Amino acid sequence: MGRSGGYGDGPVAIRQRLDPAKRPRCGGCAREWWCRPQTGSSCSGTAGVRALTIAAATGADRGTYRCETLHDWTQAKLSVEPRRVTLRKALVDVDAVEQEAATFLVELSHPDVEGQWIKDGVRVKACGSRRVSVAGRVHGLTLSPLTLDDTGTIAFQSDGIRCSARLTVREPPVTFLKPLQDLRVPETTVVTLECELSRPNAPARWYKNDWELKPGQNVRIYTLGKKRVVQLGRCGLEESGIYTCDVGDSKTSAKLEVYEREIVITKPLEDVEVRENGNAVFVCEVSHEGVKSEWWKNGEKVNSNNCVKIRQEGNKHFLLICGVRDEDAGQIRFTAKDAECTANLHVEELPIKIVKPLRDKTALEKHRVILECTVSKPRAQVRWLRGGQELEAGDKYQISSEDCYRKLVIHGITLQDEDTYTCDAFEDRSSARVLVEEQAILVVRDLQDVEVTAPGEARLECELSVQVMRAPQWSLDGRLLARGPGVRMETAGTVQRLVLTDTSPAMSGLVKFTAGKARSSAQLTVKAE
Repeated sequence: MGRSGGYGDGPVAIRQRLDPAKRPRCGGCAREWWCRPQTGSSCSGTAGVRALTIAAATGADRGTYRCETLHDWTQAKLSVEPRRVTLRKALVDVDAVEQEAATFLVELSHPDVEGQWIKDGVRVKACGSRRVSVAGRVHGLTLSPLTLDDTGTIAFQSDGIRCSARLTVREPPVTFLKPLQDLRVPETTVVTLECELSRPNAPARWYKNDWELKPGQNVRIYTLGKKRVVQLGRCGLEESGIYTCDVGDSKTSAKLEVYEREIVITKPLEDVEVRENGNAVFVCEVSHEGVKSEWWKNGEKVNSNNCVKIRQEGNKHFLLICGVRDEDAGQIRFTAKDAECTANLHVEELPIKIVKPLRDKTALEKHRVILECTVSKPRAQVRWLRGGQELEAGDKYQISSEDCYRKLVIHGITLQDEDTYTCDAFEDRSSARVLVEEQAILVVRDLQDVEVTAPGEARLECELSVQVMRAPQWSLDGRLLARGPGVRMETAGTVQRLVLTDTSPAMSGLVKFTAGKARSSAQLTVKAE
């Protein structure tokens, strides 16, 4: 016998051929003894060959084995080395759907090898949703039913080998349990488009004719569990189209048809007569509620403002005109699609009144005066009078009207313009007195003393700040002078001049000049010849 070797967990057979000359015979059979028999070993022999078989040899079976007969013996050393387990088929990644099963298989080079399954670093223990199996060299792990949390890394390890694979669990594709349904509705209807999905957390997008819908004043998009809903408020004809709910994996579409309703006037307009500044109300009743309508006055569209109110209550439509004026009279027309009706507004005019009369004015000479009053109607016609005589617009008088205001402007007023002025509205009138004050007159160059020899001519002059309209006064020793033989009074712009001819010594004295509040004086001396 020589040296024998084997791998752990495998059977080992030791054989020895005996020499016939040395084999003792006993009942025709050779007898032998094996030293170091082990549990799990068996002996056998045929035709001079004796064998010792050790099943499932392990490291503990290492040692020297000897076969002895009555006359001889032989021995051999048994070495047991560990098995070299290798990986024949490694794990592969698995992509599965939620609620389904995922199985991982690994094939080794030897059967009866113990191994461990690990998920995300944690050892897997067999349970209802985790089944571990071994079939010869194949080890298996089955996870069922899968959840999204099962996504992770699955590993197998045994006797120095390790392999891993990725498990990816996806949500099942979304399907429509209840698709959209085609609808045909009359206009102004509130429309609800609804579908139902296979799971509640799937995002959805809504489209109309390939244009994505967004929530707005007339569009409401919301979710109720598995239901996806879009609501359109008071649909018009423009809401007709193809509506689609898209959840990525699938989509559903439906056709919405909005048709026009036939509008009939069930109660037409009636003529209205109202006194000026009163309120006029027109009412029209149609066959349906929520109908869009328009109002017209004398061919022009009417819009709501401070004086005009438009409202609708059910199938009744109202037009309210506040503070009716004379120009509001005319035809009122109501239209709702193809239906229309008309009525007339009659306005009883009020007499024209002057609601804010003229006021007396005092003006400075050569300035302008403004007289103004307010009448009750913007279109009221008036005329301006001065002392009973009608005035015409021109350079002197400017006449204007703006809304209910009436104005008279007198330019370059003089003392001669003092008078009573009247605004005549035919049915009413107002008058005011205009007074004119002279301008302040100043003497800028005083009189100078004059000395002449009789009967020579004496000239005295002074200069004022402005021209005077009224004739100034000249006096000599307190006696007023008047134009006449020997006395001339001249005016040259702002210069006032007194010329005395045929003088005599008796004319000597104090000469005074007076123009309003302006005064000047000088001494006149007349010498004898």
